[in-house]
Amino acid sequence: MRNSLSSRVLLAAILVLVTVSAVLLWNSTRSYRAGAEQLMVEKAAAFTAVADAAKNHVSALHKSGVFKTEELVAELRQKVASGEGYAKAKLYEAIPVVAGWASAKEAAKREGIDFRITAFDARNKDNDPRNDTGNGVFRASLLTELTAQVQAGGSDSLSRVDTANNNLHYLRAIRLDASCLACHGEPSTSPTGDGRDIAGFRMEGWKDGDVHGAYELVLPLAHCDEHIASFLGQGLLLGLPVLAIGLGAFWLMLRRSLRDPLRQLAGSMRDIAEGDGDLTRRIGLARADEVGQAAGMFDRFAARIHDTIAHVVVMSGDVDSASRMISKESQRLAHGASQNAATIQEINAALEEITSQAERAAKASEEAASAANQAKESAGRGNQEVVRLDQAMAAIQESSNTVTRIVSVIQDVSFQTNLLALNAAVEAARAGEAGKGFAVVAEEVRNLAQRSATAATETRQLIEEACRRAENGARIAGEVTKVLGQIDAQTTQVATSLNEVAATASGQRESVDQVSKGVTGLSQTTQDNAASAEELAVTAEQSSGRMARLLQMVETFKVDRSAVARIAEEQAKQES
Repeated sequence: MRNSLSSRVLLAAILVLVTVSAVLLWNSTRSYRAGAEQLMVEKAAAFTAVADAAKNHVSALHKSGVFKTEELVAELRQKVASGEGYAKAKLYEAIPVVAGWASAKEAAKREGIDFRITAFDARNKDNDPRNDTGNGVFRASLLTELTAQVQAGGSDSLSRVDTANNNLHYLRAIRLDASCLACHGEPSTSPTGDGRDIAGFRMEGWKDGDVHGAYELVLPLAHCDEHIASFLGQGLLLGLPVLAIGLGAFWLMLRRSLRDPLRQLAGSMRDIAEGDGDLTRRIGLARADEVGQAAGMFDRFAARIHDTIAHVVVMSGDVDSASRMISKESQRLAHGASQNAATIQEINAALEEITSQAERAAKASEEAASAANQAKESAGRGNQEVVRLDQAMAAIQESSNTVTRIVSVIQDVSFQTNLLALNAAVEAARAGEAGKGFAVVAEEVRNLAQRSATAATETRQLIEEACRRAENGARIAGEVTKVLGQIDAQTTQVATSLNEVAATASGQRESVDQVSKGVTGLSQTTQDNAASAEELAVTAEQSSGRMARLLQMVETFKVDRSAVARIAEEQAKQES
Protein backbone atom coordinates (compact mmCIF):
# COMPACT_ATOMS: atom_id res chain seq x y z
CA MET A 1 0.00 0.00 0.00
CA ARG A 2 2.79 2.37 0.91
CA ASN A 3 4.59 1.88 -2.42
CA SER A 4 1.47 1.65 -4.58
CA LEU A 5 0.84 4.14 -7.36
CA SER A 6 -2.52 5.22 -5.92
CA SER A 7 -0.98 5.99 -2.52
CA ARG A 8 1.76 8.05 -4.19
CA VAL A 9 -0.83 9.93 -6.25
CA LEU A 10 -2.93 10.53 -3.10
CA LEU A 11 0.16 11.71 -1.20
CA ALA A 12 1.06 14.04 -4.07
CA ALA A 13 -2.52 15.38 -4.11
CA ILE A 14 -2.40 15.93 -0.33
CA LEU A 15 0.92 17.77 -0.66
CA VAL A 16 -0.43 19.92 -3.49
CA LEU A 17 -3.66 20.72 -1.62
CA VAL A 18 -1.83 21.43 1.62
CA THR A 19 0.68 23.63 -0.23
CA VAL A 20 -2.04 25.50 -2.10
CA SER A 21 -4.10 25.88 1.08
CA ALA A 22 -1.05 27.10 2.98
CA VAL A 23 -0.24 29.60 0.24
CA LEU A 24 -3.85 30.80 0.13
CA LEU A 25 -4.01 31.13 3.93
CA TRP A 26 -0.68 32.91 3.99
CA ASN A 27 -1.78 35.28 1.25
CA SER A 28 -5.17 35.84 2.93
CA THR A 29 -3.46 36.47 6.27
CA ARG A 30 -1.03 38.84 4.65
CA SER A 31 -3.83 40.67 2.89
CA TYR A 32 -5.92 40.76 6.07
CA ARG A 33 -3.00 42.12 8.08
CA ALA A 34 -2.21 44.66 5.39
CA GLY A 35 -5.86 45.72 5.39
CA ALA A 36 -5.92 45.91 9.17
CA GLU A 37 -2.76 48.00 9.18
CA GLN A 38 -4.27 50.29 6.55
CA LEU A 39 -7.41 50.72 8.69
CA MET A 40 -5.22 51.51 11.69
CA VAL A 41 -3.27 54.01 9.63
CA GLU A 42 -6.51 55.65 8.53
CA LYS A 43 -7.70 55.73 12.14
CA ALA A 44 -4.43 57.30 13.25
CA ALA A 45 -4.70 59.81 10.44
CA ALA A 46 -8.18 60.75 11.69
CA PHE A 47 -6.81 61.38 15.19
CA THR A 48 -3.97 63.53 13.86
CA ALA A 49 -6.44 65.33 11.62
CA VAL A 50 -8.44 66.17 14.75
CA ALA A 51 -5.27 67.50 16.33
CA ASP A 52 -4.50 69.60 13.26
CA ALA A 53 -8.07 70.86 13.11
CA ALA A 54 -8.00 71.80 16.79
CA LYS A 55 -4.63 73.55 16.30
CA ASN A 56 -5.89 75.49 13.33
CA HIS A 57 -9.11 76.40 15.15
CA VAL A 58 -7.29 77.74 18.18
CA SER A 59 -4.89 79.61 15.89
CA ALA A 60 -7.87 81.19 14.15
CA LEU A 61 -9.33 82.18 17.51
CA HIS A 62 -6.07 83.89 18.41
CA LYS A 63 -6.14 85.81 15.20
CA SER A 64 -9.76 86.91 15.79
CA GLY A 65 -8.89 88.29 19.24
CA VAL A 66 -11.14 85.99 21.18
CA PHE A 67 -8.47 85.36 23.79
CA LYS A 68 -7.37 88.16 26.15
CA THR A 69 -3.71 87.75 25.48
CA GLU A 70 -2.49 90.29 28.09
CA GLU A 71 -4.37 88.61 30.94
CA LEU A 72 -3.19 85.16 29.83
CA VAL A 73 0.42 86.33 29.60
CA ALA A 74 0.24 87.91 33.07
CA GLU A 75 -1.25 84.75 34.49
CA LEU A 76 1.53 82.71 32.82
CA ARG A 77 4.25 84.85 34.29
CA GLN A 78 2.69 84.57 37.69
CA LYS A 79 2.68 80.76 37.43
CA VAL A 80 6.29 80.71 36.33
CA ALA A 81 7.30 83.11 39.09
CA SER A 82 5.49 81.06 41.69
CA GLY A 83 7.28 77.93 40.53
CA GLU A 84 4.16 76.10 39.36
CA GLY A 85 5.46 76.06 35.84
CA TYR A 86 4.15 77.29 32.53
CA ALA A 87 2.16 74.12 31.93
CA LYS A 88 -0.29 75.14 34.64
CA ALA A 89 -1.11 78.45 33.01
CA LYS A 90 -4.19 78.98 30.87
CA LEU A 91 -2.10 80.45 28.07
CA TYR A 92 -0.27 77.12 27.68
CA GLU A 93 -3.55 75.35 27.02
CA ALA A 94 -4.48 78.13 24.59
CA ILE A 95 -1.37 77.50 22.48
CA PRO A 96 -2.75 76.12 19.13
CA VAL A 97 -0.44 73.10 18.87
CA VAL A 98 -0.93 72.29 22.55
CA ALA A 99 -4.71 72.53 22.13
CA GLY A 100 -4.45 70.24 19.10
CA TRP A 101 -2.48 67.48 20.74
CA ALA A 102 -4.42 67.80 24.00
CA SER A 103 -7.69 67.19 22.21
CA ALA A 104 -6.21 64.33 20.16
CA LYS A 105 -4.61 62.82 23.25
CA GLU A 106 -7.90 62.90 25.08
CA ALA A 107 -9.69 61.18 22.19
CA ALA A 108 -6.87 58.61 21.86
CA LYS A 109 -7.07 57.90 25.56
CA ARG A 110 -10.75 57.10 25.25
CA GLU A 111 -9.92 54.71 22.35
CA GLY A 112 -6.98 53.11 24.17
CA ILE A 113 -4.40 54.51 21.74
CA ASP A 114 -1.00 55.82 22.75
CA PHE A 115 -0.76 59.42 21.46
CA ARG A 116 2.57 61.19 21.66
CA ILE A 117 4.38 64.34 20.58
CA THR A 118 7.82 63.60 19.21
CA ALA A 119 10.38 66.26 18.28
CA PHE A 120 14.10 66.74 18.24
CA ASP A 121 15.40 69.35 20.71
CA ALA A 122 11.96 69.63 22.27
CA ARG A 123 11.54 71.93 25.32
CA ASN A 124 9.96 68.92 27.03
CA LYS A 125 12.79 66.47 27.01
CA ASP A 126 10.33 63.58 27.31
CA ASN A 127 9.15 64.38 23.76
CA ASP A 128 12.62 63.88 22.28
CA PRO A 129 12.68 60.27 20.85
CA ARG A 130 16.38 60.05 21.43
CA ASN A 131 15.72 60.08 25.17
CA ASP A 132 13.48 57.02 24.90
CA THR A 133 15.61 54.22 26.25
CA GLY A 134 13.19 51.53 25.17
CA ASN A 135 12.51 52.28 21.50
CA GLY A 136 14.26 55.58 20.86
CA VAL A 137 16.34 54.43 17.90
CA PHE A 138 13.33 53.27 15.92
CA ARG A 139 11.27 56.42 16.72
CA ALA A 140 14.20 58.75 15.94
CA SER A 141 14.73 57.06 12.57
CA LEU A 142 11.05 57.51 11.74
CA LEU A 143 11.11 61.20 12.64
CA THR A 144 14.26 61.71 10.61
CA GLU A 145 12.69 59.96 7.61
CA LEU A 146 9.46 62.00 7.91
CA THR A 147 11.32 65.32 8.19
CA ALA A 148 13.37 64.53 5.07
CA GLN A 149 10.22 63.42 3.25
CA VAL A 150 8.33 66.67 4.01
CA GLN A 151 11.34 68.83 3.12
CA ALA A 152 11.53 66.97 -0.21
CA GLY A 153 7.93 67.94 -0.92
CA GLY A 154 6.42 64.60 -0.06
CA SER A 155 3.57 63.55 2.18
CA ASP A 156 3.46 64.91 5.73
CA SER A 157 2.56 61.50 7.18
CA LEU A 158 4.50 58.26 7.63
CA SER A 159 3.71 54.83 9.08
CA ARG A 160 5.97 51.95 9.93
CA VAL A 161 5.68 48.68 11.90
CA ASP A 162 8.00 48.12 14.82
CA THR A 163 8.48 44.37 14.50
CA ALA A 164 10.46 44.17 17.70
CA ASN A 165 7.51 45.41 19.77
CA ASN A 166 4.74 44.50 17.31
CA ASN A 167 3.43 48.09 17.17
CA LEU A 168 2.34 50.33 14.31
CA HIS A 169 3.81 53.85 14.52
CA TYR A 170 2.05 56.65 12.66
CA LEU A 171 3.63 60.14 12.44
CA ARG A 172 2.06 63.36 11.12
CA ALA A 173 4.36 66.33 10.73
CA ILE A 174 3.63 69.50 12.76
CA ARG A 175 4.02 72.63 10.64
CA LEU A 176 4.62 75.91 12.44
CA ASP A 177 2.38 78.88 11.71
CA ALA A 178 2.48 82.57 12.74
CA SER A 179 1.00 81.86 16.14
CA CYS A 180 3.92 79.55 16.90
CA LEU A 181 6.56 82.13 16.08
CA ALA A 182 5.66 84.20 19.16
CA CYS A 183 7.53 81.63 21.19
CA HIS A 184 9.71 79.90 18.59
CA GLY A 185 10.49 82.70 16.13
CA GLU A 186 13.47 84.99 15.78
CA PRO A 187 15.09 86.02 19.08
CA SER A 188 15.01 89.62 17.90
CA THR A 189 11.24 89.56 18.25
CA SER A 190 11.47 88.52 21.89
CA PRO A 191 8.71 90.18 23.91
CA THR A 192 11.10 90.56 26.82
CA GLY A 193 13.91 91.91 24.65
CA ASP A 194 16.34 89.25 25.82
CA GLY A 195 15.75 86.67 23.07
CA ARG A 196 13.36 84.66 25.20
CA ASP A 197 9.67 84.08 25.01
CA ILE A 198 7.09 84.89 27.64
CA ALA A 199 7.75 81.58 29.40
CA GLY A 200 11.44 82.29 29.67
CA PHE A 201 12.59 79.80 26.97
CA ARG A 202 15.16 80.87 24.41
CA MET A 203 13.53 81.40 21.00
CA GLU A 204 14.80 79.00 18.28
CA GLY A 205 14.46 81.29 15.24
CA TRP A 206 12.07 79.00 13.34
CA LYS A 207 9.99 80.24 10.44
CA ASP A 208 6.42 79.90 9.33
CA GLY A 209 5.87 76.50 7.63
CA ASP A 210 8.85 74.78 9.22
CA VAL A 211 8.42 71.17 10.48
CA HIS A 212 8.97 70.85 14.19
CA GLY A 213 8.28 67.33 15.38
CA ALA A 214 5.18 65.27 14.68
CA TYR A 215 2.08 63.80 16.18
CA GLU A 216 2.86 60.18 16.90
CA LEU A 217 0.34 57.42 17.46
CA VAL A 218 1.47 53.98 18.60
CA LEU A 219 -1.11 51.31 17.80
CA PRO A 220 -0.46 47.80 19.11
CA LEU A 221 -0.85 44.99 16.58
CA ALA A 222 -1.49 42.28 19.14
CA HIS A 223 -5.22 42.68 18.77
CA CYS A 224 -4.85 42.48 15.01
CA ASP A 225 -2.78 39.32 15.40
CA GLU A 226 -5.50 37.89 17.60
CA HIS A 227 -8.01 38.57 14.85
CA ILE A 228 -5.67 36.98 12.31
CA ALA A 229 -5.21 33.94 14.55
CA SER A 230 -8.96 33.72 14.94
CA PHE A 231 -9.32 34.04 11.18
CA LEU A 232 -6.78 31.27 10.66
CA GLY A 233 -8.47 29.08 13.23
CA GLN A 234 -11.87 29.57 11.64
CA GLY A 235 -10.34 28.97 8.23
CA LEU A 236 -8.75 25.75 9.42
CA LEU A 237 -11.94 24.67 11.15
CA LEU A 238 -13.85 25.18 7.92
CA GLY A 239 -11.08 24.20 5.53
CA LEU A 240 -9.86 21.00 7.14
CA PRO A 241 -13.23 19.21 6.94
CA VAL A 242 -13.68 20.42 3.37
CA LEU A 243 -10.13 19.30 2.60
CA ALA A 244 -10.77 15.93 4.25
CA ILE A 245 -14.04 15.49 2.34
CA GLY A 246 -12.34 16.49 -0.90
CA LEU A 247 -9.45 14.12 -0.31
CA GLY A 248 -11.90 11.34 0.58
CA ALA A 249 -13.83 11.94 -2.65
CA PHE A 250 -10.56 12.09 -4.56
CA TRP A 251 -9.44 8.82 -2.93
CA LEU A 252 -12.70 7.11 -3.86
CA MET A 253 -12.41 8.35 -7.42
CA LEU A 254 -8.72 7.35 -7.51
CA ARG A 255 -9.54 3.94 -6.10
CA ARG A 256 -12.32 3.34 -8.59
CA SER A 257 -10.57 4.80 -11.63
CA LEU A 258 -6.95 3.81 -11.03
CA ARG A 259 -6.17 1.55 -8.07
CA ASP A 260 -8.81 -1.16 -8.58
CA PRO A 261 -8.23 -1.45 -12.39
CA LEU A 262 -4.46 -1.48 -11.87
CA ARG A 263 -4.79 -4.17 -9.20
CA GLN A 264 -6.97 -6.19 -11.54
CA LEU A 265 -4.42 -5.71 -14.31
CA ALA A 266 -1.51 -6.64 -12.00
CA GLY A 267 -3.42 -9.67 -10.67
CA SER A 268 -4.12 -10.99 -14.16
CA MET A 269 -0.52 -10.43 -15.19
CA ARG A 270 0.67 -12.16 -11.98
CA ASP A 271 -1.62 -15.13 -12.66
CA ILE A 272 -0.15 -15.48 -16.14
CA ALA A 273 3.44 -14.92 -14.98
CA GLU A 274 3.43 -16.97 -11.77
CA GLY A 275 0.40 -19.27 -12.21
CA ASP A 276 -0.07 -22.34 -14.39
CA GLY A 277 0.95 -20.54 -17.58
CA ASP A 278 -2.62 -20.12 -18.86
CA LEU A 279 -2.14 -18.02 -21.99
CA THR A 280 -5.85 -18.18 -22.85
CA ARG A 281 -6.75 -15.77 -20.06
CA ARG A 282 -7.50 -12.14 -20.94
CA ILE A 283 -8.03 -9.07 -18.78
CA GLY A 284 -10.86 -7.64 -20.87
CA LEU A 285 -11.17 -4.16 -19.30
CA ALA A 286 -13.73 -2.23 -21.35
CA ARG A 287 -12.34 1.21 -20.57
CA ALA A 288 -11.34 4.07 -22.82
CA ASP A 289 -8.73 5.53 -20.49
CA GLU A 290 -5.04 4.73 -20.21
CA VAL A 291 -5.64 1.74 -17.92
CA GLY A 292 -8.05 0.24 -20.46
CA GLN A 293 -5.53 0.88 -23.24
CA ALA A 294 -2.78 -0.78 -21.19
CA ALA A 295 -5.07 -3.76 -20.53
CA GLY A 296 -5.92 -3.98 -24.23
CA MET A 297 -2.23 -3.86 -25.17
CA PHE A 298 -1.52 -6.62 -22.64
CA ASP A 299 -4.34 -8.75 -24.06
CA ARG A 300 -2.91 -8.31 -27.56
CA PHE A 301 0.57 -9.14 -26.27
CA ALA A 302 -0.80 -12.26 -24.51
CA ALA A 303 -2.56 -13.24 -27.77
CA ARG A 304 0.72 -12.91 -29.69
CA ILE A 305 2.54 -14.97 -27.05
CA HIS A 306 -0.29 -17.53 -27.22
CA ASP A 307 0.00 -17.82 -31.02
CA THR A 308 3.80 -18.02 -30.80
CA ILE A 309 3.66 -20.80 -28.19
CA ALA A 310 1.03 -22.61 -30.30
CA HIS A 311 3.35 -22.45 -33.33
CA VAL A 312 6.24 -23.65 -31.15
CA VAL A 313 4.11 -26.57 -29.91
CA VAL A 314 3.29 -27.62 -33.47
CA MET A 315 6.80 -27.17 -34.80
CA SER A 316 8.36 -28.80 -31.72
CA GLY A 317 6.27 -31.90 -32.32
CA ASP A 318 7.25 -31.97 -36.00
CA VAL A 319 10.91 -31.39 -35.23
CA ASP A 320 10.83 -34.06 -32.51
CA SER A 321 9.32 -36.59 -34.94
CA ALA A 322 11.87 -35.64 -37.60
CA SER A 323 14.70 -35.93 -35.08
CA ARG A 324 13.53 -39.38 -34.02
CA MET A 325 13.28 -40.46 -37.67
CA ILE A 326 16.73 -39.06 -38.45
CA SER A 327 18.13 -40.81 -35.39
CA LYS A 328 16.54 -44.13 -36.45
CA GLU A 329 17.69 -43.83 -40.07
CA SER A 330 21.16 -42.70 -38.98
CA GLN A 331 21.48 -45.75 -36.75
CA ARG A 332 20.32 -48.00 -39.59
CA LEU A 333 22.74 -46.31 -41.99
CA ALA A 334 25.56 -46.65 -39.47
CA HIS A 335 24.76 -50.34 -39.04
CA GLY A 336 24.63 -50.88 -42.83
CA ALA A 337 27.83 -48.92 -43.31
CA SER A 338 29.54 -51.07 -40.67
CA GLN A 339 28.35 -54.22 -42.41
CA ASN A 340 29.50 -52.85 -45.80
CA ALA A 341 32.87 -52.00 -44.32
CA ALA A 342 33.22 -55.56 -43.02
CA THR A 343 32.13 -56.97 -46.40
CA ILE A 344 34.57 -54.72 -48.24
CA GLN A 345 37.34 -55.85 -45.94
CA GLU A 346 36.48 -59.44 -46.85
CA ILE A 347 36.48 -58.49 -50.56
CA ASN A 348 39.81 -56.81 -50.06
CA ALA A 349 41.23 -59.97 -48.51
CA ALA A 350 39.81 -62.03 -51.42
CA LEU A 351 41.34 -59.60 -53.93
CA GLU A 352 44.69 -59.92 -52.21
CA GLU A 353 44.38 -63.69 -52.58
CA ILE A 354 43.39 -63.29 -56.25
CA THR A 355 46.40 -61.03 -56.73
CA SER A 356 48.63 -63.67 -55.24
CA GLN A 357 47.08 -66.34 -57.46
CA ALA A 358 47.38 -64.09 -60.52
CA GLU A 359 51.05 -63.62 -59.75
CA ARG A 360 51.49 -67.36 -59.47
CA ALA A 361 49.56 -67.85 -62.72
CA ALA A 362 51.75 -65.30 -64.46
CA LYS A 363 54.83 -67.02 -63.12
CA ALA A 364 53.47 -70.38 -64.23
CA SER A 365 52.71 -68.97 -67.68
CA GLU A 366 56.24 -67.68 -67.92
CA GLU A 367 57.55 -71.05 -66.88
CA ALA A 368 55.25 -72.74 -69.44
CA ALA A 369 56.55 -70.42 -72.13
CA SER A 370 60.10 -71.27 -71.13
CA ALA A 371 59.20 -74.97 -71.20
CA ALA A 372 57.63 -74.55 -74.64
CA ASN A 373 60.81 -72.96 -75.91
CA GLN A 374 62.82 -75.79 -74.51
CA ALA A 375 60.40 -78.21 -76.17
CA LYS A 376 61.01 -76.44 -79.42
CA GLU A 377 64.73 -76.76 -78.94
CA SER A 378 64.34 -80.41 -77.97
CA ALA A 379 62.15 -81.26 -80.96
CA GLY A 380 65.20 -81.97 -83.03
CA ARG A 381 66.46 -84.59 -80.62
CA GLY A 382 63.81 -86.98 -81.78
CA ASN A 383 62.13 -89.85 -80.17
CA GLN A 384 64.31 -90.00 -77.10
CA GLU A 385 62.58 -86.82 -75.98
CA VAL A 386 59.04 -88.15 -76.53
CA VAL A 387 58.85 -89.48 -73.01
CA ARG A 388 59.91 -86.12 -71.65
CA LEU A 389 57.44 -84.48 -74.04
CA ASP A 390 54.65 -86.59 -72.62
CA GLN A 391 55.62 -85.53 -69.14
CA ALA A 392 55.80 -81.90 -70.17
CA MET A 393 52.40 -82.16 -71.86
CA ALA A 394 50.96 -83.71 -68.72
CA ALA A 395 52.44 -80.86 -66.68
CA ILE A 396 51.03 -78.38 -69.18
CA GLN A 397 47.60 -80.00 -68.94
CA GLU A 398 47.77 -79.92 -65.16
CA SER A 399 48.84 -76.23 -65.14
CA SER A 400 46.08 -75.46 -67.62
CA ASN A 401 43.54 -77.07 -65.35
CA THR A 402 44.92 -75.01 -62.45
CA VAL A 403 44.73 -71.82 -64.50
CA THR A 404 41.19 -72.75 -65.49
CA ARG A 405 40.27 -73.04 -61.85
CA ILE A 406 41.96 -69.72 -61.09
CA VAL A 407 40.12 -68.05 -63.95
CA SER A 408 36.87 -69.47 -62.59
CA VAL A 409 37.72 -67.98 -59.22
CA ILE A 410 38.49 -64.64 -60.93
CA GLN A 411 35.14 -64.77 -62.71
CA ASP A 412 33.37 -65.49 -59.43
CA VAL A 413 35.22 -62.66 -57.74
CA SER A 414 34.35 -60.35 -60.64
CA PHE A 415 30.70 -61.39 -60.38
CA GLN A 416 30.68 -60.79 -56.61
CA THR A 417 32.53 -57.49 -57.06
CA ASN A 418 29.95 -56.43 -59.64
CA LEU A 419 27.16 -57.29 -57.22
CA LEU A 420 28.88 -55.37 -54.43
CA ALA A 421 29.35 -52.39 -56.76
CA LEU A 422 25.63 -52.50 -57.59
CA ASN A 423 24.74 -52.64 -53.89
CA ALA A 424 27.15 -49.79 -53.19
CA ALA A 425 25.52 -47.72 -55.97
CA VAL A 426 22.08 -48.38 -54.48
CA GLU A 427 23.25 -47.35 -51.00
CA ALA A 428 24.94 -44.25 -52.46
CA ALA A 429 21.68 -43.30 -54.18
CA ARG A 430 19.87 -43.67 -50.86
CA ALA A 431 22.48 -41.49 -49.13
CA GLY A 432 21.70 -38.60 -51.48
CA GLU A 433 24.28 -35.80 -51.64
CA ALA A 434 26.54 -37.50 -49.10
CA GLY A 435 26.78 -40.66 -51.30
CA LYS A 436 27.72 -39.04 -54.61
CA GLY A 437 31.45 -39.72 -54.15
CA PHE A 438 30.73 -43.22 -52.99
CA ALA A 439 28.60 -43.81 -56.12
CA VAL A 440 31.50 -42.78 -58.37
CA VAL A 441 33.85 -45.23 -56.62
CA ALA A 442 31.22 -47.98 -56.87
CA GLU A 443 30.85 -47.34 -60.63
CA GLU A 444 34.65 -47.61 -61.10
CA VAL A 445 34.72 -50.84 -59.09
CA ARG A 446 31.92 -52.18 -61.26
CA ASN A 447 33.83 -51.27 -64.45
CA LEU A 448 36.96 -52.96 -63.13
CA ALA A 449 34.94 -56.04 -62.21
CA GLN A 450 33.47 -56.19 -65.72
CA ARG A 451 36.92 -55.82 -67.26
CA SER A 452 38.26 -58.54 -64.96
CA ALA A 453 35.37 -60.81 -65.97
CA THR A 454 36.02 -60.14 -69.66
CA ALA A 455 39.75 -60.82 -69.30
CA ALA A 456 39.07 -63.94 -67.25
CA THR A 457 36.65 -65.22 -69.91
CA GLU A 458 39.22 -64.67 -72.65
CA THR A 459 41.90 -66.31 -70.52
CA ARG A 460 39.64 -69.26 -69.87
CA GLN A 461 38.94 -69.64 -73.56
CA LEU A 462 42.64 -69.58 -74.29
CA ILE A 463 43.39 -72.04 -71.52
CA GLU A 464 40.60 -74.34 -72.72
CA GLU A 465 42.07 -74.15 -76.18
CA ALA A 466 45.50 -74.94 -74.73
CA CYS A 467 44.01 -77.87 -72.86
CA ARG A 468 42.44 -79.24 -76.03
CA ARG A 469 45.70 -78.91 -77.85
CA ALA A 470 47.58 -80.51 -74.97
CA GLU A 471 45.15 -83.40 -75.13
CA ASN A 472 45.73 -83.64 -78.88
CA GLY A 473 49.48 -83.64 -78.21
CA ALA A 474 49.04 -86.43 -75.71
CA ARG A 475 46.97 -88.46 -78.13
CA ILE A 476 49.44 -88.07 -80.87
CA ALA A 477 52.43 -88.65 -78.58
CA GLY A 478 52.41 -92.26 -79.70
CA GLU A 479 52.40 -91.05 -83.26
CA VAL A 480 55.27 -88.59 -82.65
CA THR A 481 57.40 -90.46 -84.98
CA LYS A 482 54.86 -89.88 -87.72
CA VAL A 483 54.16 -86.26 -87.02
CA LEU A 484 57.46 -85.20 -85.49
CA GLY A 485 57.79 -82.70 -88.28
CA GLN A 486 54.66 -81.00 -87.08
CA ILE A 487 55.89 -80.67 -83.41
CA ASP A 488 58.04 -77.69 -84.13
CA ALA A 489 55.15 -75.70 -85.57
CA GLN A 490 52.78 -76.76 -82.81
CA THR A 491 55.38 -76.01 -80.14
CA THR A 492 55.87 -72.55 -81.59
CA GLN A 493 52.11 -72.00 -81.53
CA VAL A 494 51.92 -73.18 -77.92
CA ALA A 495 54.80 -70.88 -76.94
CA THR A 496 53.02 -67.91 -78.54
CA SER A 497 49.76 -68.77 -76.77
CA LEU A 498 51.58 -69.14 -73.50
CA ASN A 499 53.25 -65.76 -73.98
CA GLU A 500 49.82 -64.26 -74.58
CA VAL A 501 48.53 -66.02 -71.47
CA ALA A 502 51.49 -64.62 -69.51
CA ALA A 503 50.78 -61.10 -70.85
CA THR A 504 47.08 -61.47 -70.05
CA ALA A 505 47.87 -62.75 -66.55
CA SER A 506 50.19 -59.80 -66.02
CA GLY A 507 47.47 -57.35 -67.17
CA GLN A 508 44.96 -59.15 -65.00
CA ARG A 509 47.32 -58.76 -62.06
CA GLU A 510 47.55 -54.99 -62.67
CA SER A 511 43.75 -54.78 -62.94
CA VAL A 512 43.33 -56.72 -59.74
CA ASP A 513 45.84 -54.36 -58.08
CA GLN A 514 43.76 -51.37 -59.18
CA VAL A 515 40.59 -53.05 -57.97
CA SER A 516 42.30 -53.81 -54.67
CA LYS A 517 43.34 -50.17 -54.28
CA GLY A 518 39.82 -48.98 -55.16
CA VAL A 519 38.31 -51.42 -52.72
CA THR A 520 40.78 -50.22 -50.04
CA GLY A 521 39.71 -46.61 -50.67
CA LEU A 522 36.09 -47.72 -50.72
CA SER A 523 36.67 -49.47 -47.40
CA GLN A 524 38.17 -46.29 -45.91
CA THR A 525 35.29 -44.18 -47.24
CA THR A 526 32.78 -46.70 -45.94
CA GLN A 527 34.43 -46.64 -42.54
CA ASP A 528 34.38 -42.82 -42.56
CA ASN A 529 30.72 -42.91 -43.60
CA ALA A 530 30.00 -45.35 -40.82
CA ALA A 531 31.69 -43.06 -38.28
CA SER A 532 29.81 -40.03 -39.67
CA ALA A 533 26.58 -41.99 -39.56
CA GLU A 534 27.23 -42.91 -35.94
CA GLU A 535 28.02 -39.26 -35.08
CA LEU A 536 24.87 -38.19 -36.96
CA ALA A 537 22.87 -40.77 -35.01
CA VAL A 538 24.28 -39.46 -31.70
CA THR A 539 23.59 -35.85 -32.73
CA ALA A 540 20.09 -36.72 -33.88
CA GLU A 541 19.45 -38.51 -30.62
CA GLN A 542 20.71 -35.49 -28.64
CA SER A 543 18.56 -33.17 -30.77
CA SER A 544 15.59 -35.44 -30.19
CA GLY A 545 16.19 -35.28 -26.43
CA ARG A 546 16.53 -31.49 -26.48
CA MET A 547 13.38 -31.12 -28.57
CA ALA A 548 11.58 -33.39 -26.12
CA ARG A 549 12.71 -31.16 -23.23
CA LEU A 550 11.70 -28.05 -25.22
CA LEU A 551 8.31 -29.58 -25.94
CA GLN A 552 7.96 -30.44 -22.26
CA MET A 553 8.77 -26.82 -21.31
CA VAL A 554 6.35 -25.43 -23.91
CA GLU A 555 3.61 -27.76 -22.73
CA THR A 556 3.74 -26.04 -19.33
CA PHE A 557 1.86 -23.15 -21.01
CA LYS A 558 -1.84 -23.62 -21.44
CA VAL A 559 -2.96 -22.75 -24.96
CA ASP A 560 -6.11 -23.17 -26.99
CA ARG A 561 -5.92 -26.67 -28.51
CA SER A 562 -8.23 -25.65 -31.35
CA ALA A 563 -5.72 -22.93 -32.26
CA VAL A 564 -2.92 -25.54 -32.20
CA ALA A 565 -4.95 -27.81 -34.49
CA ARG A 566 -5.67 -24.91 -36.83
CA ILE A 567 -1.98 -23.98 -37.01
CA ALA A 568 -1.06 -27.62 -37.69
CA GLU A 569 -3.59 -27.77 -40.55
CA GLU A 570 -2.28 -24.51 -42.04
CA GLN A 571 1.30 -25.77 -41.83
CA ALA A 572 0.31 -29.07 -43.45
CA LYS A 573 -1.39 -27.18 -46.30
CA GLN A 574 1.70 -25.02 -46.82
CA GLU A 575 3.99 -28.08 -46.88
CA SER A 576 1.70 -29.87 -49.33
